[in-house]
Amino acid sequence: MYYNEEDRYAKHKNLKRVLVLLVLGFIFYAGFQLFKGWPKPQLELSLKNQQIPGSFNISWPTDIRYGVIGTLQSGIISKTPNQGQWPLASVAKIMTAYIILKDHPLSIGQDGPTLTVTQKEVNEYESFKKDGQSVVKVVLGEKLTERQLLEGLMIPSANNFAYILARWDAGSVKAFVDKMNKTAQNLGLKDTHYEDPAGASAGTVSTPTDQFKLTQLAMQIPTFRHIVAMPQVNLPVAGIQYNVNYDLGKDNIVGVKTGSSLPAGANFVFDSKQGNIDILGVIFGASGKSPLITALKDAIALIDMTKTQLSTEKLISKNQQIGFIKVPWMKKEIPILASQDFSTVVYPGMKITYSLYPIKDIKFPIKANEVIGTLVINYGDSSYSMPIIASQEIEAPSFSDRLRRVL
Repeated sequence: MYYNEEDRYAKHKNLKRVLVLLVLGFIFYAGFQLFKGWPKPQLELSLKNQQIPGSFNISWPTDIRYGVIGTLQSGIISKTPNQGQWPLASVAKIMTAYIILKDHPLSIGQDGPTLTVTQKEVNEYESFKKDGQSVVKVVLGEKLTERQLLEGLMIPSANNFAYILARWDAGSVKAFVDKMNKTAQNLGLKDTHYEDPAGASAGTVSTPTDQFKLTQLAMQIPTFRHIVAMPQVNLPVAGIQYNVNYDLGKDNIVGVKTGSSLPAGANFVFDSKQGNIDILGVIFGASGKSPLITALKDAIALIDMTKTQLSTEKLISKNQQIGFIKVPWMKKEIPILASQDFSTVVYPGMKITYSLYPIKDIKFPIKANEVIGTLVINYGDSSYSMPIIASQEIEAPSFSDRLRRVL
């Protein structure tokens, strides 16, 4: 076939255009590959979920309405088959003391502000006494410190001291009760409702689970823990007042609060210090000829059944490899490490699970020991979060890394 010069020129020109387009396309592709972002690095967990061998065994007393048992460190272990709301009686004072110490913190040894007893508070004392409530004598003009009021509240269980503290903190008893309910809501105590700061009202109700959770928090306040462990207190007018918790010291019980009334029977929230383990329990609605004695006796039995089944175990060691990070421009996986030790109380049948979450925006380069994620440990009824760190420096992608992606 015959081609003239014009045809040859046209074909040559078209070929050049194709080649130019191919070159431009490659340049665009190469530039895009060189400068586009990389996929996010992936954190992978190597820890395996586990379960402590065996099963936790406990026989619940038949002369109580509701109960829970567990530890301060790892939460609730066992509950009575039935659970429900119950009048708190003086157990309500745990929340009263908790709020006061949150709003007006005291270190051990501090007395805090001094309050002067008013005629209204003297009248209140007389009225509560006539009603058969638990009270501590006050007189007009008596000076009581915040600490003394808290001691009178939690040791001899003075209802009138709850009202003095409520007005001092919130301006009125109603405002303080509103604060109690708001605090319960904020803490997730969904089955708890307060109608008064002392627990005298049968409408002040809660569940063992809610009071367990509240006491876990309260016992972390050193001054609260110190006060509820005191066997007696010497007050300016009333003199020596003894703790209503007659179990103090028995089986290493170090608190926390009893509560008795006709609607409630006897309630008891208790903490038994067994070495470095706090056994925490709640009994509601103890019955019998002497309900409070029933509650105190049952608490000892529950502690004895529980303490032999508990131990402390280190679940995570500092610098332990818990997984690795996959970086797109590196062929090898980089180990990631726990930033601290973690030990807790374990019991037979306890489930332990692990979850790993990267920080929101990982930026490179990463330094050795830089935080790149969070390990969440779920154990029993509780959880704990710790920072996870890189085991070595991880460089940002180099030009050659980007070039290799092109080729």
